[in-house]
Amino acid sequence: MDGRLYLQVPFGEKDRAKREVRARWDKRARLWWVRPDTPREKITRWL
Repeated sequence: MDGRLYLQVPFGEKDRAKREVRARWDKRARLWWVRPDTPREKITRWL
């Protein structure tokens, strides 16, 4: 991987992930991702 931490974000929570942890969509992997330095307590629900 290229320094991305991939998340399992349900479709209904995508806006929340974008807003709260600045998640971004990877078209090729078809997954949401965040920077690896994102605080774990903010992304636990999607790991």
